[in-house]
Amino acid sequence: MAKSLKRQADEAELRLKVAYMSKVQEMMQSLPSFAKDADESKWVSLTAERHEYTEADITLMQESAMALYYTDPSARGIIDTMVNFVVGSDAHMSPVDESEMVAEVWKNFCDENGFDMRMKELVRRTFRDGESFLRFFKNKIKGGAPLVRFLEPTKIHDDTGTHSFGIETDPEDVETIIRYHLKDGNSILAEDVIHTKINVDANVKRGISFLVGISKYIVKYGGWIDDRIKLNKIRTMFNMVMKVTGISPADFSDKLDDATNKRTKSGESKKRLPKSGTVLIATPGVEYDFKNLNIDASDTKDDGRLIELQIAKGTNLTEYVVRADSSNSNYSSTMVSESPMVKMFEAWQDIFEKPMKKIFKKVIEIAIANKVLPKETDTDCAVNFAALIHRNLGEETTAYCLQIEERLVSKKTISEKFGYDYDLERIQILKEIEEDKALGLDIDPNAEAEREAEGDDEEDNADDSDE
Repeated sequence: MAKSLKRQADEAELRLKVAYMSKVQEMMQSLPSFAKDADESKWVSLTAERHEYTEADITLMQESAMALYYTDPSARGIIDTMVNFVVGSDAHMSPVDESEMVAEVWKNFCDENGFDMRMKELVRRTFRDGESFLRFFKNKIKGGAPLVRFLEPTKIHDDTGTHSFGIETDPEDVETIIRYHLKDGNSILAEDVIHTKINVDANVKRGISFLVGISKYIVKYGGWIDDRIKLNKIRTMFNMVMKVTGISPADFSDKLDDATNKRTKSGESKKRLPKSGTVLIATPGVEYDFKNLNIDASDTKDDGRLIELQIAKGTNLTEYVVRADSSNSNYSSTMVSESPMVKMFEAWQDIFEKPMKKIFKKVIEIAIANKVLPKETDTDCAVNFAALIHRNLGEETTAYCLQIEERLVSKKTISEKFGYDYDLERIQILKEIEEDKALGLDIDPNAEAEREAEGDDEEDNADDSDE
């Protein structure tokens, strides 16, 4: 009798082990499909190692980049970080021409188009899609500032196949653009569009997304996280071993519910395993032992870090920026590691300065054509991006003041370097001096001397003009 009970217990334990291992094997086999991104097949153009792309490749790439930006936190974080550092919070353009009318024309344009936000959008679209198309429209209101709107890059296409990538160029010079063709059959003159493209040579018609080259690692990192989740699910599975001494396993199975529509060969109902957390009253003589799955996966954390380091290499962003974790950084190491990143942002600022100046020039040229401004108006401007690093504002200010005293740089340049509107601040400072003087407050002698010197310069200029 004892041997019979032991044999039944051994058989029950074996069945549990077989069922358990079968389930583990099933879950392990499902790992590749579980970890695979549903849209992973779309990233072929983003990950392909090539330097030339077809129109279909460009379209797929831009659609994939858009999807990746809106669905993956890593991709979104990278693009947003690039925009935040390159543009900053107070980037603006200052006319070189000091005429108040020029400043008024530019201010009206910015107010009419919300250009402070559109400036950020231009940079974001360019990083995400590889290019941006900003189109100028004539304002229906007479004398109103021109309107600008973005064109979706996927709509730039010539259905006739005459002009590749939807861009018509000079037959003898691919860099001289004549017009842009749209899918609806219409076309736009090149002079009405500011086309910004990145990551390609000058003679390539369309740009390439900033995500190209790093997208496959972004997708792999998402798959790595999914694998970790699956692994943790497997680790939480347990094997219940029942040890019987002097009692039949059948007595225990009577306490379990019958499985619906499932019967043994002998016609008896199969039993359903209890749900997690179920408490059973065990008969004396029965012991239960829970065997945890022992999977040592502590070293897999390094795999995730290596994937993120590849992303950092491809973007020139520091590790703590990509990983959103500065626990392993200190001030000294951060200063050193930031240097390449700062240089990279400065390079991008230089790149985006070009389309910003084109936009300003176009606005002023339209005002000249409408006889709002005279023909001799200067169409150039200064693009003022936010300072990337302010390590010690006091020391920087002192250094700049010394440069001003030595006449190595103008006050206007330094003011704009700190993100101030020099003309506006100058008016405000003079106003405050007059207010303080009216109240009998102490006047800063340097400010007063500066004010008098400016007055003398104006008088000298007036005398020269009279002569």
